[in-house]
Amino acid sequence: MNKALKEIHEQLDGKVNEDELKTVVQDQATINETLCSENIIGRWLWNSGEIRAGCLVPWESESVNTLPDNFLWDKDKTSILTLASGMYEISICFFCRSRPVVSIIVNGESVFTRGPNNEDKENQNKKRKQKDIIGVRLTEYLMLPPRARLSISYNG
Repeated sequence: MNKALKEIHEQLDGKVNEDELKTVVQDQATINETLCSENIIGRWLWNSGEIRAGCLVPWESESVNTLPDNFLWDKDKTSILTLASGMYEISICFFCRSRPVVSIIVNGESVFTRGPNNEDKENQNKKRKQKDIIGVRLTEYLMLPPRARLSISYNG
């Protein structure tokens, strides 16, 4: 009996007490919060190729949203609401057979448009020689006000 009690006591001595565990968990939560605040990502997909009135892209699925309290998305809606103001990096990629005209729209106003007419000629000529599907990528930085509604217009 004494031997069994001694073994139990030895095992208990090796265990972390509750206060130490809480401290470690809180420290890890602080580290996670700091790291996550630098890696906020939202990614939505448009797979059908169908557009809505005004050539707006309906976002059909959400593939990543690390901050759902800020990025409000509804299936098949043509906009995403960002609650917090600040600087945002917006990247868009379309795969198509010809160069589309794409606009980033904030609160109903076009803030950036890119298409065949606003590209440099060298880049245009490289793309025209391709007969397969090409990827069109845009990356822009925007200072958004609180409760900004972002939409994408696609014409192509």
